[in-house]
Amino acid sequence: MKNDIGENMTLQELAGIVYAHLIKNNITATLTGGSVVTIYTDNKYESQDLDFISPDEHKEIVAVMAKINFTPDPKNLKNLRHPQCSFTVEFPGRVTMIGGAFEKVDHEVELNGVKVKMLSPTQSVMDRLAAFIAWKDVQGLDQAEWICEKHPVNLEKILAWAKAETATDEQMKTITKRCQQGIKKFLKV
Repeated sequence: MKNDIGENMTLQELAGIVYAHLIKNNITATLTGGSVVTIYTDNKYESQDLDFISPDEHKEIVAVMAKINFTPDPKNLKNLRHPQCSFTVEFPGRVTMIGGAFEKVDHEVELNGVKVKMLSPTQSVMDRLAAFIAWKDVQGLDQAEWICEKHPVNLEKILAWAKAETATDEQMKTITKRCQQGIKKFLKV
């Protein structure tokens, strides 16, 4: 495992280092958001931060992160910044929510030699579609399709979740079409 935090490291390498450090210091965390999309799309989408959901106290998390030189960014205190790294780390919440629903996460992916708990491909698609449903964010729809192109997903679960999120009939048609297009590419049909 690469342990040196520096300007030339990948998001995946940093995720492994940060996650291992958190776990070593008894901080529970789940990787979510755009960084998961970066990982699942092999950098087709490039996030500039790591979003971890943790039930632990933010003050405790900040103290633990300071041990590896991540400190609050004076311009945006919710972001933690390292002096030699371009990526930021953020802890935006205490429970994993996708849209308006609590989501249990038990998926792990090996990053930089560390098994990191993170949204599954299906959950990541739902996370991206939440922005499409709520704000008509087409980038979220694109990212959802890109994940479907690279990983197996549970389309039934995604569509049931979208319906529960009150996606319009038009949004449901678009979501179904775009996810199916991605799945076809994954299956090379």
